[in-house]
Amino acid sequence: MDLRVMTTYFNHKNYTTHTSNFTSPQTPLTLDWISISSNGVKKVKDCKVCKLGIPSDHSAILITLCLTSIKHKDPTELSLGAIDWDTICQNEDKRTSFNNFIKENMPHNTSYSEFNQTIMAAGYATATIPKIRNSSDPLEVESLKVTHKLACKETKDRTELAKKSWAIKLGNEVNDLNVTPKQAWQAAYEIRDRVKGHHTTPAPKIFKDMDGKLATTKKENINNVETHFTKVFNSTRPFDPEAIETIPQRETMK
Repeated sequence: MDLRVMTTYFNHKNYTTHTSNFTSPQTPLTLDWISISSNGVKKVKDCKVCKLGIPSDHSAILITLCLTSIKHKDPTELSLGAIDWDTICQNEDKRTSFNNFIKENMPHNTSYSEFNQTIMAAGYATATIPKIRNSSDPLEVESLKVTHKLACKETKDRTELAKKSWAIKLGNEVNDLNVTPKQAWQAAYEIRDRVKGHHTTPAPKIFKDMDGKLATTKKENINNVETHFTKVFNSTRPFDPEAIETIPQRETMK
């Protein structure tokens, strides 16, 4: 999975999430991270170490996201539709079903509102004309497609224009020497790398063999790594098994 460590994307004064008490002087460490997939980086607005969170020897990391939710509707979803009164009047079976529904559900001492509700319920139960949501005239649909296509093209053109304007602005700042040398180099790197910045592909670590010679090929490097870690993880150290008896017994709790 292609992940990005978000705390490295934003400039802040403090990046320390833990301070080691086992060293003198105490060493500030960055042990806690928030990683986001490359597709989700554009939704991150900020990421920094903060003093919030539960009490712990590690600092919390606060990330600010910009999330949106788009609700999609099925264009073929059916609604209740409209009552087909013509079918109820002309079809004897439908008319009989309509009358039977009213007889079974109409209260004896009914109000005007209850009477109307029962009539409408009988109509919906007997015959309806299905209505498709979001239905439009074919000419209108085609017109919307053309409008959408033009809008997408305009958005793409504006994005490219904004990118070019951004690069020209940084280039002019460097060319006019209105910035410090450090800022000039940063602008040059930004123009070169665009949005990826300092996230470059790391160079593989080259290992030496037993004679101290660096590997020149990938296969030699793999062999050197295998030899090194085989020796490390299979090493043995002499010890006196009776030494454990000299350790004083601590009080234990059951």
